[in-house]
Amino acid sequence: MDRDNGHSTVKEAGGRLRDDFESLREAAAERRAQLVETVRRFIDQHPFASVGIALGVGYVLSGALLSRTTAKLVGIGVRAYLGPALSSMVRSGLAEAIGVAVPSGTAS
Repeated sequence: MDRDNGHSTVKEAGGRLRDDFESLREAAAERRAQLVETVRRFIDQHPFASVGIALGVGYVLSGALLSRTTAKLVGIGVRAYLGPALSSMVRSGLAEAIGVAVPSGTAS
């Protein structure tokens, strides 16, 4: 094997690698620009939703999602939702068991 031939092959491979890396960098920059434009359009069209998303992402990234406060808030929310739903089910079940019709407006 000739040393010059091996050396030029390494140079050629290095050049191709450099060209491929440059193409990859340009494609990534173009994709980034597209993504930034998409996010900007969303923010312009939905400013309040954008703020809510930002707050939610910040809350999750801060680690507060696994805090005691979050557990308490989830517990309150579950009780606030399940309490009326369960009591409605119990009332309906009791009324059905004793044969009394439950008016549809009193489901809450």
